Amino acid sequence: MSANRTCLLSCFGIAIFFLCIQCTEDPPKATSLPQIHLTCDEENLNTGDYQVEDLIWYDTLGNRIWGEKIRLRARGNRSATFEKHSFSLKASADMEMLGMPKNKKWKLNAEYIDKTFMRNKLSYDLFRSFSPGNWAARVKYCVVYMNDEYQGVYAMTQSVDASNLELDGEGAVLFKEPPVSHPPVEHEERFEKFKTYVQRSSRYKDYSIKARYKLEDECYFNQRHPDIKKENYSDEIYRLTEFIFNSSDADFSDPNQFNQYFDLDNLIDWHLLILVTANGDGTYKNFYMSRKEKGEPYIFTPWDYDHSFGRDGDGEPSKISIIPVKKNMALLHRLVETNAFDYRTKLYEKFLNLKKSGVLTDKNIHKMIDANVAVLKPEIKDNEKRWPLDEIDYFQNASFETEVQRMKNWITNHLPKLEEYLREQSALDIRNQTRDN
Repeated sequence: MSANRTCLLSCFGIAIFFLCIQCTEDPPKATSLPQIHLTCDEENLNTGDYQVEDLIWYDTLGNRIWGEKIRLRARGNRSATFEKHSFSLKASADMEMLGMPKNKKWKLNAEYIDKTFMRNKLSYDLFRSFSPGNWAARVKYCVVYMNDEYQGVYAMTQSVDASNLELDGEGAVLFKEPPVSHPPVEHEERFEKFKTYVQRSSRYKDYSIKARYKLEDECYFNQRHPDIKKENYSDEIYRLTEFIFNSSDADFSDPNQFNQYFDLDNLIDWHLLILVTANGDGTYKNFYMSRKEKGEPYIFTPWDYDHSFGRDGDGEPSKISIIPVKKNMALLHRLVETNAFDYRTKLYEKFLNLKKSGVLTDKNIHKMIDANVAVLKPEIKDNEKRWPLDEIDYFQNASFETEVQRMKNWITNHLPKLEEYLREQSALDIRNQTRDN
């Protein structure tokens, strides 16, 4: 046998040996939820910079569905300080994730402060049920392993981005939490203060220089689509806030003018979601604002609703049931105060219609909660071993079951209060109209 042939057979044998090792490698143990396995450099993860890392998705039996190189970074504001981290994911191409529609971008949320894991999902599902055209992120639960270490239950969540919102027309734009509750005269000064804050705050100390300057340039108006370097739509915020703050009451209540800026039905659904969930952050942040093309009105999309259904962002039980819309959401505040388009009555009527259809009833929302419990419960004990509830003061005597029951009780008590509040607001307008006539 020639030396070359011997060498070739040896190399072939080595290749077969390693292939056999790979094929006989033990799959992950079975779980009741799909598994996401991440391999990454944990120490260098921050909220400003993506790293190229590995992701493998396994089904509940431990069968590999697909594995890819992805871009990964930590995500969140205050939540980024929690021990259990959330992540943003970017794939190289559109990928199906846990049965949800294909996309490049995904959010892997820890839901650390929400011990029921479902306040975000419940809020988004409700918003979609309010009207056929409403879009909100879909959520699927999974368990996550990082560098082969169990990290607990996570919520894989669709990204609110141009692809999912189908923003492909000329003049399409997407903002996250734009400063639409500040008058146009304040924007320039606030923008300069924000840039100084970004460069000096210890909050961004782990960001690379590139990420910090990107944040400085982009995150006051917070344009997410298109790339601000290609087309800057910050003038749109000036235009919108000029209308919100400085238009006359006659112009503000003129449908031909108002509809150029906003969609009233969308605003009613969004406002109602804030009131139903009692999300105190929902009025001034925790939303996206987008339009599909130039000349169309802007619509609002909810985001980040873990501060809801009876618990605030620090885990403390909510002190306020009916969320006021004052200067922290100037647009809704002006609609309520001026009662343009008979806004208060329309808000009340939409609530009654959703109640009559069975959407806004405690029976329906309890049913939605129970469906999530059935999916989550088999994994809760393992998650609580990894992340004990008593590490947060307000959960010292809590369990998954007691937190779910707390949320159910809150909904049962809250919905009648909200209905009475909306009825009173509508009746107040009727009395005022009668008096004026």
